[in-house]
Amino acid sequence: TQTQKVGNHKITVKLGENSLYNAEEFNINLTIIKRDANISISTNTPTTSGNLIVDVNVTDNEKQIDSGVVSFKINGKTLLDENNNTITVNVTEDGKAHLNYILPSYIGSGEYNITAVYSDKNYERVDVTDNFNVDKSAIGNITADKITTPKGENTTINMTIKDAQGREIYGKTKIAIKIDGATVLNTYIYDGMLNVDLITEKTKVGNHNITVVLGENSRYLKGNILIPLEITG
Repeated sequence: TQTQKVGNHKITVKLGENSLYNAEEFNINLTIIKRDANISISTNTPTTSGNLIVDVNVTDNEKQIDSGVVSFKINGKTLLDENNNTITVNVTEDGKAHLNYILPSYIGSGEYNITAVYSDKNYERVDVTDNFNVDKSAIGNITADKITTPKGENTTINMTIKDAQGREIYGKTKIAIKIDGATVLNTYIYDGMLNVDLITEKTKVGNHNITVVLGENSRYLKGNILIPLEITG
């Protein structure tokens, strides 16, 4: 009965007539219940705004199951796609399900739990939970294009700051701006948008260095942006 669907079935037994007995027919009710599956999961260690990889293995008495779907939760919250639908991954013929999920920008570094929920018409619903860590993304040391400012004028910096993977940084970041090693401004930027005016009207003609120091926070490691500055006479 391993190929029978879950539910109620009727078994009919027919006994043929012989020299001792008349023909007879018996009906037996058979109920096929759902089986129990086992699932296990493994994950990578993503960085903030990076890709979380979850590999799921689904078995029944150590044999791979080749049907059903898996959905996922992070800290109890079901993962949804851009249309607000639950993300599900099909179990393949080798009993595997593979999730590649881009972490939302609001998830900072730290420890989280991931839950995989397996569903199939022939198996009881089963879930398993494990922990994974999110590391801070690196911004690194970046050299930006040179800025040229005429003598006697102030200097405007207008740029979008990205992490080492080319993703615009998210949230509030404390920065310090230095000219030739001397701090001239402490402020905050939001979502990587740096738009400031620096007082350089008294800066000497010649080549200088502007350094933007980005402080470490819950999402990013400390980073530096070097901007060559030329004051023309």
